Amino acid sequence: MVTFEEVKKVYPGGLERRSVTALKGISFSLEPGEVVAYVGPNGAGKTTSLNILLGLLKPTSGRVTVGGRSPTEAPARAIVGYLPERPYFYEQLSAIEFLRLCGNLSGLDPAAITRRSDQLLERMGLAEAGRRRLRTFSRGMLQRLGLAQALLHDPQILVLDEPMSGLDPLGRHLAREIIAEAKKMGTTVLYSSHILADAELVADRVAVLVQGELITLAPLVELRAIQEERFELVLAPTAKVSMEQIEQRWPEGRAVGNAWVLNTDEECLQRILAQATARGARVIQVQRPQAPLEETLVRLMRRPDAKGDTV
Repeated sequence: MVTFEEVKKVYPGGLERRSVTALKGISFSLEPGEVVAYVGPNGAGKTTSLNILLGLLKPTSGRVTVGGRSPTEAPARAIVGYLPERPYFYEQLSAIEFLRLCGNLSGLDPAAITRRSDQLLERMGLAEAGRRRLRTFSRGMLQRLGLAQALLHDPQILVLDEPMSGLDPLGRHLAREIIAEAKKMGTTVLYSSHILADAELVADRVAVLVQGELITLAPLVELRAIQEERFELVLAPTAKVSMEQIEQRWPEGRAVGNAWVLNTDEECLQRILAQATARGARVIQVQRPQAPLEETLVRLMRRPDAKGDTV
C-alpha cells in the first residue's frame, strides 16, 4: 500500500544556516491491513516523512508510492485519511458543519456525508455535541473530531500523527479501538506516537527512526529480542543450604517470600547455576523477563550502530 525507496530529504541552508538532512535514504513498505507505530526521538524525521507520504513535501531524492501512485496524484490522496499532529479547526463551525465541509472536499455525495457523519459522531462520543460551535470544544473533543474527519471517506490508508495527544485515558482507549476497527476493515494504519504503551497494544510492527535513519522496522516480538540478554534466576533453600547462606553467597539478589531472586546475564547465569546445584540449593525458575517496549526502544536507540542523538 505504501512504499519508501531510498527517500532522502535535505532542507537547504541560507547565508547563515547550514543545510539540514532530515531523512537519510529511508526504505520501507506497509502491507494492506497492518498497523505500524512510527516512533523515535523529537527531530528524528517522523513528521517530515509523513508529509512526504501525503504529498505535502517533495523528497530531495528517492521515491514514495501510495497505492502504486505518486502521493501527489488525486487518486492516491483519495485513499488516504490524515490526522495531523496539530489539526486546525474553523471554530465558528459546528461539528456537523465541519464534517460536511470535509466530506465535500473528499467528493462524497450528500447522503454519504450525512450517514457517515452521524455514525462517526456517535462512535466518537460527540453525537450530543454535533451542533455546538467548535470554539466550545475541549482539546480532547477536537482530537476525537479530527479522528472522525480522517475516517469520514472510509480511507484505505490512515495516517495519524500523534493521535493520542490531548486525550484522557478513556479517549486513548477509544482511539485504540478505532485503530483496531480500521485494521479489521483492511485499512493500513501508520501512526506516530510518544506513548509507547499504546503501541504495544495495537501495533503489528514498530518502525524506529533516529536522526533521519530507519534503524529497524520489526514486529514487537523481534524488537524485544534485541534487548540485552538478561535472565531472572529464582533459588530456594533446602535441607542442605539455608536462606541465610544463599543470601550471603549472592548478596546482589533480593528476597521474594521464601525465595532468592537474581538478575544476571547469560555467562554469569551458567556459573551461578553450577554453584547453586553444588551447594544443594533448589532452582525454582530461570526465565528471561520481558522488558517494556519503552525500555527496549531506548536501549535500541542507544546502540553504537544507531547514529544520532538519543532520547
